[in-house]
Amino acid sequence: ACNSVSYVLFSFLRLVLIELVGRRKLMMWGTTGQYIRYIFITRLPACADSSTVGVTIFFLYYVFFNVRWQGVPWLYPTEINSLSMCTKGAALGAASNWYLSLSPPQFHFLSQDIQCDVVQITPPGIANPGWRFCLIWVVFNAAFVPLVWLIYPETVNRRIEDIDRLYQEDKSMIFVYDNLGATRVQ
Repeated sequence: ACNSVSYVLFSFLRLVLIELVGRRKLMMWGTTGQYIRYIFITRLPACADSSTVGVTIFFLYYVFFNVRWQGVPWLYPTEINSLSMCTKGAALGAASNWYLSLSPPQFHFLSQDIQCDVVQITPPGIANPGWRFCLIWVVFNAAFVPLVWLIYPETVNRRIEDIDRLYQEDKSMIFVYDNLGATRVQ
C-alpha cells in the first residue's frame, strides 16, 4: 500500500521532469539510480531481509523506477515511431511489457520446470540464492545506461514528423549518441 502511494506521489514529479529534462537523461539517471540501489541491496547483508535499511532502499529503487521507467512502454514507442506506425508501436510496447512481466514461458532450469519471468521467478530467486539473485538486476540496470545512450533518440519537444525526419535524413542510423540532432533537448 505504501509503495502504491509513493507511485502516485512521484508520478507527479515525473510529469514535471519528463518535459523539463528529457526522456534520455531521465532514463539514464533513473537506471543509474536503480543500479546503485541494487548494488546496495546485494552488498549490504542487512538489506537482504526486511530490515528498515533494506525496505528504504527498495522504496528508493521504486522511486527511481516510477520517475523514469514506469511510463516508457506506453509513452516512448508512440514517440519514436512514424505516424503510420505510432499505434502499432504503442501496441507492441504495451504488449511486450505485459508479456515479459506476466507470461509463463517454461524453461528447464536446475532440473526443475520453473516459469521464468519477472513476476513469477523473483520470489523463488530471492528465497533460494538470496541476495545473489539481485546481481541479475544489477547487470540489467548497468547494461541499460549505455544502451539508452547509444540508441534512444531524445523525443522531448519534438513532433512525430521531426523523429521521422531524423531517420529519413540518415536511413542507416542505429546509434544516435553522436548525432546532436537526435540527442539534445530542444
